[in-house]
Amino acid sequence: VVRPQLPGSPSSFPNLRQPGGRAAMSRCSACEVDFKNNPDVRVLHSSVCDHRVCEPCVALLFKSGPNKCPVCERLLLTEDFGAEPREAKQACSACQVDFLYNPAVRVLYSSVCDHRVCEPC
Repeated sequence: VVRPQLPGSPSSFPNLRQPGGRAAMSRCSACEVDFKNNPDVRVLHSSVCDHRVCEPCVALLFKSGPNKCPVCERLLLTEDFGAEPREAKQACSACQVDFLYNPAVRVLYSSVCDHRVCEPC
């Protein structure tokens, strides 16, 4: 596995101030390891902002508690990261109907939190 050396301070991560505020979709937002060329590196997605960070960087960045996302600087916790991207979580928060397999169901988005609810609920 080819990966850059992780810096000691999150503020020195290469993508923190990247033009446009976006990291490449196939790279870790913190250390820039390429997920496509390093299949052994596990990619995690933030459930808050959906930015991608490799598992070692999540462990390093959030070992002392909440910290900022390396891209958008939203405050995150280790628990905010998971294997599935936010877009994959396409089910009603109330009744769990799957929006991907039921395209006729109208999806309503909360402006307060990240919950998605079907129109009947």
